[in-house]
Amino acid sequence: MTDTLWQERLAELAEQDDASSFVVDDDLARGRERLRRRRVGELGVAGLVVVVLAGVVLVTGGPGRQTGAPPAATPPTAQTDVSPVTPSAAPSVVDSAVVPPSAPTTSAAPYAWIRTILERSDGPRSPFAKWRNRLFVTTASVLDPSGGHLSYANQGMTGGWDQQGVSMGIKMGWSQPGRSGEGLVQVEVSSQKGADDARCRIAAGFGCPQAVRVGGRTVHVGEYASAYVVAFRQKDGDGVIVLVDTTFGNESAQGVDHLGFTRDDVYRLVQDARLDLPSR
Repeated sequence: MTDTLWQERLAELAEQDDASSFVVDDDLARGRERLRRRRVGELGVAGLVVVVLAGVVLVTGGPGRQTGAPPAATPPTAQTDVSPVTPSAAPSVVDSAVVPPSAPTTSAAPYAWIRTILERSDGPRSPFAKWRNRLFVTTASVLDPSGGHLSYANQGMTGGWDQQGVSMGIKMGWSQPGRSGEGLVQVEVSSQKGADDARCRIAAGFGCPQAVRVGGRTVHVGEYASAYVVAFRQKDGDGVIVLVDTTFGNESAQGVDHLGFTRDDVYRLVQDARLDLPSR
């Protein structure tokens, strides 16, 4: 419509309406309200488009992701780190804990055959005669090198066993020529593990809590009345216990005044490599 026609149209409207009822400010406010509503409507449409696009981004996982079936869910990190143990992996704690309690220990296994023989022994006829005599000869070479004091006339043997291994030894008498009375020298070799003090209590009847350094090695010593006991652990793990008493209670009620060897000699004896358990 041309400007001339707009002027004519406005003139007609002006002639029909009462000029006094027309307020310019109200008309301006109405125009602004219509403009505001139009802009809000346009922004609403634009905002809806943004939300839809954002939803597409969330579903597809971002630009560059291929469309198609959704991927499998990824396990949480804590579960992913716990991988199953493969056959080549080291045994787990659970695997190690199910070992039957009746299984033999490594310390007992090498001497299981000795335990079998001890179980079949009938007392006086003690087994391992060659080993027992060798134990006596070794002891005499250290404590009685000149001879005439140490005796193994009883030909007896001490022995025992438990789940940790076996223990074997002999009791020898010590006498003074021309005098009455007899002392005791007991030598025991054991594959049993555990603290020396506990082993001394079994072999001697009292413990050996005192540690003594001898030639760079440690021996354990205990005393009770007229007796003392010395324990030593050899390099191969076997233990040696020597019990000494001025009275051999099993053989004589009367003891000797003194023994012809020193405690240092006993320290050397428990470290003698010739003291061992019988071999096959």
